[in-house]
Amino acid sequence: GYGAKTAYAWAKDAAGNVSSSLSASVTITDVTAPTVTAFTMPATATSLTVSVTAFTATDAGGVTGYLITESATAPLVGDAGWTGTVPTTFTFSGYGARTAYAWAKDTAGNVSTSMSAAVTITDATAPTVTAFSMPATATSLTVSVSSFTATDAGGVTGYLITESATAPLAGAAGWAGTAPTAFTFSGYGAKAAYAWAKDAAGNVSSSLSATVTITDVTAPTVTAFSMPATATSLTVNVTSFTA
Repeated sequence: GYGAKTAYAWAKDAAGNVSSSLSASVTITDVTAPTVTAFTMPATATSLTVSVTAFTATDAGGVTGYLITESATAPLVGDAGWTGTVPTTFTFSGYGARTAYAWAKDTAGNVSTSMSAAVTITDATAPTVTAFSMPATATSLTVSVSSFTATDAGGVTGYLITESATAPLAGAAGWAGTAPTAFTFSGYGAKAAYAWAKDAAGNVSSSLSATVTITDVTAPTVTAFSMPATATSLTVNVTSFTA
């Protein structure tokens, strides 16, 4: 092994006599990096967390750390993320065509060159609407949205509120890039609103709903009313009456 070592030299003759020894001290520094001998992952996946199907490494002094990164730049021996055992999964930062790099290190701090694996990750996971609320009662058809939040590993790209419990299509009209702060109902009475979210891959979430009872407290407005200025009968025509 590496480190401070002592070697002892002996000699013997034909009669079987063995000499005393002379010794020599040697300090052996490990300057040889480990070798990653195998690294594979599935070629395709539908989750950001992908299984590692093989990851092996060898080193004369023993492998002490394993690391997977998305960068081809060699990590430092003191970087975060090194593990004493081979990782069985790796979580990528996003969807699409990705490359993972496997590294190994030894006790002396030597870091291997990498082996890489290419993975194409398809986003098949819909966002999750985590909160949606509106006031329980209102007196206007346009009602404020108290809260509307959603999460998605690849990012939420659209928000939509409907009065239908049927999931909207990703290409339907009305999607907004930010959460709406108000929603206009189609009429008065007991109403339900449904909040949806979508991602860049076109996956649409399940909904959260909020119920609102909208009371009509707005009186009509008479916009026009006229009659002839003069008449000769008690019954007079109404020339216009709109509201």
